Amino acid sequence: MATREVLQERLDELQRLMPELVRQYPNREDFMQEFCGYADQISEDAGAADDAWAQEALDSLLTRHGFPPTQDELPADG
Repeated sequence: MATREVLQERLDELQRLMPELVRQYPNREDFMQEFCGYADQISEDAGAADDAWAQEALDSLLTRHGFPPTQDELPADG
């Protein structure tokens, strides 16, 4: 399990990557496949105490970049 600090660093890195991911994958399905590759790693490393926090942060990233999450696209709970 990663600490919240490490999880935040990973979220920050994903935030920096988001404009490029959006540019490279304008199709929602393609974008979500790529995004979930990153998100799954973060979710899997979040402990029980940080799981909801990490999921909320990932949802927020998606929403801010024009891809609000839908229930069937979210990474599995860690």
